[in-house]
Amino acid sequence: MPAAGWYEWQQLPSHKQPHFIHAPDSGLLAIAGLWAEWTAPDGQGITSCALLTKSAAPAIAEIHDRMPVILAPEQWDLWLSPWTAANDVQALIANARQDFEGHAISTRVNNVRNDDAGLLETV
Repeated sequence: MPAAGWYEWQQLPSHKQPHFIHAPDSGLLAIAGLWAEWTAPDGQGITSCALLTKSAAPAIAEIHDRMPVILAPEQWDLWLSPWTAANDVQALIANARQDFEGHAISTRVNNVRNDDAGLLETV
């Protein structure tokens, strides 16, 4: 799943402070995900997905204890291949990217009606 970054909320004594976490160069990230197609009990076809998470990288662990599994560009083909062995998938997850930065952002991000570039500005 492509992304510019992701939000995490840091628990502080008085409130939860949202942060925007991203690559140092602000480049595109690839979040490891799984997808499935299945049939609901009512017969409707459904495509669903899930993003994988793991323990946070040291640089952002003070913000939150987990993060998405972010694959480096050289890992993308192996992740997407249907022939990748399970032990190779485990290695991809274990060796996922760890180079991230995070900064506090406005609590305006807590409201889905807010949708503007200002949400990513450092507070």
